[in-house]
Amino acid sequence: MDSRNPVAILRDLELKGHQGTQVVLPEAQPVTGLSGLAFCIGGERLFIPLDELKEVYSYARHPKPTLVPNAKSWLVGMSSLRGQLLAVVDLAQFLELGRANGRRIGRVLVAKHPRAAAGLLVDEVTGLRHFTSLQKAHKGPAFKGRVANFLNEVYHQDGHYWGSLSVYKLVQHPEFSSAIE
Repeated sequence: MDSRNPVAILRDLELKGHQGTQVVLPEAQPVTGLSGLAFCIGGERLFIPLDELKEVYSYARHPKPTLVPNAKSWLVGMSSLRGQLLAVVDLAQFLELGRANGRRIGRVLVAKHPRAAAGLLVDEVTGLRHFTSLQKAHKGPAFKGRVANFLNEVYHQDGHYWGSLSVYKLVQHPEFSSAIE
């Protein structure tokens, strides 16, 4: 890729065009994208890629999960979603960012994973976000708690860093999987 400024490249191309020289345009790097459902917990901006999510439902409008005796404190309980047993996890507490406190507007993000039925309770979903490979941060901020252990990548958009939370890394973590198997 040519590292000169774009104006200098255009002037060079124009000059070569007037001289009858064959003009070869620099090969552009393909720009790829990633879309995800964004949310904030414990002051951290995160998103889960859409291909790792099955669905989202309102915590307040769904029957409350049944408590599980002697369960980890971050396991809210077990719930039934259209006949499938679903472990509901307080994601903020599991990631050591405090507790989810937005029960009124909280959402449960249902993970798409072949061997685990898990719902991740978050305070509030902030919407759908689209990121490009050009927004990938090579060096981002240090995330609080255990967040960094479960990130695939970090993106910089609109002056903020967004961590791509991996459902696969989360579900494969020994502590997480022992609570939902």
